[in-house]
Amino acid sequence: MSDIPKAERTREDVEAHYRTQFPLLAAYLDIVAERNHNDGRGINDLYDNPNAVDTVTGAALALVGIGRPARDREDAVHAERYIRSLQDEMANEFPPVDLTIVAATIDALYGFAGSMLTAEEWTDFGTEDAEFYLDEVVAHLPDHTDELKRLLRETLSHAMPSILREITEKYGTNRHLAAVKEPSDG
Repeated sequence: MSDIPKAERTREDVEAHYRTQFPLLAAYLDIVAERNHNDGRGINDLYDNPNAVDTVTGAALALVGIGRPARDREDAVHAERYIRSLQDEMANEFPPVDLTIVAATIDALYGFAGSMLTAEEWTDFGTEDAEFYLDEVVAHLPDHTDELKRLLRETLSHAMPSILREITEKYGTNRHLAAVKEPSDG
């Protein structure tokens, strides 16, 4: 990817490059896109797709797809971790985007859980669950100093119910999710 300056890259350029270089990643992305697709679902609705796969099962199917089936669950877990590291690396190669708090929250939580939490669900969480999800959201935000990250995380812990209400109101159905990817949103 170094032959294209980061500011001139598109997400499609980066994904095409990684798909070519890493067949396991390409197989995984195809499987997840095919198996986890569920039209007409609201942003707060859990998957009810019987064909949906979790990340480890998707990795195991991707291994089969490239002709290297997993010998056991541990092989699938290692493949999933490898795929996740490639996705992290790929994300670092994407062109810069000014993420809003709303977009970062959707990227983190929807991508992780397959649905958005409601404000009510957030308030019912125990400390450990809330801490975990806050870590996910902060990881999707641009890099900052440790002190700024700490302050941002603390602010998010108090603001999350309002953020989740806004997401539910604005993007309540699956067809509206694409709009959240626009940097001008939010």
